[in-house]
Parts: sequence; structure tokens; C-alpha cells
Amino acid sequence: INAEYMGENVVGMHFFNPVGRMPLVEVIKGEKTSPKAVATIYKLALDMGKFPIVVKDGAGFLVNRVLGAYMAEAGRIFEEGANPTKIDKMIVDFGMPMGPYRLLDEVGIDVAAHVGPTLRDALGPRFVSNPKFQEFIKIGHLGKKTGKGFYLYNEKGKETQVDEATLKSVGMWNINSSFDYSTVVDRCILCMVNEACLILEEGIAASPEDVDTGMIFGTGFAPFRGGLLSYCDNRGVANVVSAMEALAAKHGERFKPAATLTKLANSNSPFFPDRPAGPATDTLAPRPVVKGSF
Repeated sequence: INAEYMGENVVGMHFFNPVGRMPLVEVIKGEKTSPKAVATIYKLALDMGKFPIVVKDGAGFLVNRVLGAYMAEAGRIFEEGANPTKIDKMIVDFGMPMGPYRLLDEVGIDVAAHVGPTLRDALGPRFVSNPKFQEFIKIGHLGKKTGKGFYLYNEKGKETQVDEATLKSVGMWNINSSFDYSTVVDRCILCMVNEACLILEEGIAASPEDVDTGMIFGTGFAPFRGGLLSYCDNRGVANVVSAMEALAAKHGERFKPAATLTKLANSNSPFFPDRPAGPATDTLAPRPVVKGSF
């Protein structure tokens, strides 16, 4: 199909691995895609038993762009001397299916190293990834698929322990005993909130509902928190902005709150004004995560 002359019929479908388990499909529309074409592919996704959301074409679309910001921040945290197993546990305790380093192994370190520069070139330096990941690729330690990455895996694909020997051999095991873990969860989660707001501002996603649907069904984002932007509402947008301003002062411009966040905080408005307020998020205990749910 020639997209220039038949662009009204060009639609993308972005599935998530493993396709049999992950229910989300991003239906990608281009500048010239017709509403009829979008509706046709949307229905196709529904007929396949998937949860579709419509997004505009752009680097990373919705879900992978948000995850890219998260993974880049996790790379910085590790580079600063954090213990990866401790970080993974903190993120699982928050409610995610797995932590960022376990996720990196699941995706494939080679895949992440390929995607990172693409997002950086399109969207800026907040997506710069740890260059030492290339050392893993050189020695063939690509994550779960090779049995070695941040973690070691047995013949059944179950992680057994952190691969400390390899991390030391490539100069990546530099645990800093004075590393400040108190803001780790905010650094990982709020960078995703901010990226989601930029995505809304750019029109890549049409609504906060689409963002939360995409993050829950595409990543397994803590469902009991209602979704990424629902978490922001329940915590309080003004609280989120205050936390991000503190992070920006310490870690740089990438944590500067998006215009959407600032506007909502100044007007004391939520992302979802028609929903009843949820419980304060700091009183929510993590729920058990059933692996393979998403």
C-alpha cells in the first residue's frame, strides 16, 4: 500500500508480548487515516478478544514511550549505585508485576538498547540509556532468553539470583552504600506520569482513560491503583507536582512538571473529575501479583 496516495486506509496494530497473554492492542492512526479505517481495525481487535486503544503515530506510541522514560530513569538509578534487587522489590511492592531490571531481562537487553536511541533521537535526552548495557550485548548476556542478564535463569526460565559476577565483569556492580532509596518509587513512577501528560498534550493519546487503559492492559501497571493517572488523582495532583519539583531541583529538567500537571494543580482539579475520590495511596497495601495476568 502506498501510504502517500492511500493513506486513508493505512492503520497500524501494535501488539504486546507475549501476544497470547497481553490484552492490549494500540490502533495506530496516521495523519491521513480515515475514521472508517480506524473503526474497522478497532473492531478487528475487539473480535480478537483484545482491548484496543487508538493512538496517533509517534515514537513509542503510548505504552512504549511511557515505559521508555521509566526504563531510562531506572538505568540512571542503577548507574548512581543502587542495588538492582532492592529497586525491583520496591517497585513490585508498589504493585507492578516486576521491577525495571527484571523487566529489562524479560524484554531483552539487546531490544532495549536498540529502542532507547530511537526514543532519544525523537524525543530528547530524558531517554538516554546507560551505555554500559552494550557490554551485556558484547558477551551475549541478553536477559531471560539467554539465561543471563541482570539475573540468572534456570532451564524453566525462572530467575534464581542476581548475576553479580557478570555485573562486576562489565563494571556495572558499583553499589553505593549511601544511595538514597527514599525517592526511588517517585523517580520511577512520576517520570511515567509526566511522560503520559506530554503524550496527552501532543495528542498522541486522546484521553486520560486511554492512558490508564494502555498502562494497565499493556504493562500490568498496579491495577488496584486504578491506572497511572488515577494514581495521580488519588495521591493528589498538587502533591505530585510538589514531589516532581523537588526531584527536578535534585535530578534535573526531566522532572519539570508538564503543563497539564501544573494547570490541574493550580485549579485543584483531577484528571477524572466525574469519579469519586479514591483512598489516599499511601494507605494502600500492595496486592498480590499473579504472574501472567498481563
